Amino acid sequence: MKLIKTILLSSITTFIRVGSGFISSKVVSLILGPSGLGQIGGFANFLSIVFTFSNGAINNGVIKYTSQYSNEKSNRLKLLISTASIVTLICSISISLPLLIIPDHISTFFFNTILYSQPIRILGISLIFFSFNNLLLSIINGKSLISILTKINSIGTILGLLTTIYLVYFFRIQGALIALVLSQTIIFIISAIFFYKHNIGDITLFIGGLDKKMFKRLTQYSIMALFAALCVPLSQILVRNEIIDRFGNDSAGYWQGMMRISEGLLLVVTTAMSTYYLPKFASIKDQKDLKKEILYGFKIIMPVVTITSLIVYAFRFKIIEILFTNNFIQMENLFLSQLVGDFFKIGAWILSYLMISKSMTKLYIIIEVIFATTFVLISKFLIPFLGIQAVTIAYSINSFLGFVTLVLIFRKTLFVTQ
Repeated sequence: MKLIKTILLSSITTFIRVGSGFISSKVVSLILGPSGLGQIGGFANFLSIVFTFSNGAINNGVIKYTSQYSNEKSNRLKLLISTASIVTLICSISISLPLLIIPDHISTFFFNTILYSQPIRILGISLIFFSFNNLLLSIINGKSLISILTKINSIGTILGLLTTIYLVYFFRIQGALIALVLSQTIIFIISAIFFYKHNIGDITLFIGGLDKKMFKRLTQYSIMALFAALCVPLSQILVRNEIIDRFGNDSAGYWQGMMRISEGLLLVVTTAMSTYYLPKFASIKDQKDLKKEILYGFKIIMPVVTITSLIVYAFRFKIIEILFTNNFIQMENLFLSQLVGDFFKIGAWILSYLMISKSMTKLYIIIEVIFATTFVLISKFLIPFLGIQAVTIAYSINSFLGFVTLVLIFRKTLFVTQ
């Protein structure tokens, strides 16, 4: 599937998801204010870690090998899915048990309060559904059934939005936290219906033994995803705690609001990249073809990111007014450095998918750890001098350094002669 077509199809889901996310942020901002949005951001980081561990972080591996084995007459696809099912079941149960047994301790350890205990307990109950939903979506993605993937994600996003509005309105901060959990798991029913309706596979695919060779292949992707899932949210939690300690919950809410806008802008591109680049890069063997595909991506994606960023910066005051409230006006001085960071982050992501598709596990882990660490260190160094704006400046510097590093690593591919 061509990149432009993938972007167009992904955009349908993404615009619905972004719109729902902004509506959700608006509701939370009106009812709970900057402090509430900051609390939700911290819990969202915690969820991203739990969700990744809940199925062993095998999604990218399932996507790649489903794409590779779908047209084969051998039984390797069945071995892949049955192995992935066992891994998903074991991991989801292993993570769910402590969430159910000691939610108070987990809440206190991560957030210094028992406020999150009930949402954590609900997370433990629903986690297995989220995990198997991710497995179903990975298989659908690997088969390049993008239109079906678009429908599932769109319906799930709308249901998640309605759930969020209801729970926040009636249960305030507790409702917002529970909505984060349920909105991520309710989509399982939708995925299962589409999986069955479109004859993508039957139940026998998921039943079988664990194949050692297939498990080893999935593990390479699992290790990369686990480190990414740990490094980014943990670095954000550390930085958020630093902001709260120095400036309070409201300032953390301003940064979280900026992150929501940034994530919304990037989601169109990242959704398309995860759908397109992983199977595409995995199938290309020739260095010249790789260079051509990478440069094509830069040619299409980077101008879109640039134009979009300029528009967002020009209308930043109106965006704050529409998406949040006037209480968030201090976010205005975060836009420029955050958008510059997003530009370089996208460039780095294009190259990072090359590492993932080629199973460059050690290098990927080293880079993730280094740049998660430098983000925290630069933020902590600059905060005393620049206040909350230091965090987005640190993000911009870190993204630029990450992009330059990946260009240097893949210089032979990028600058190979035709």
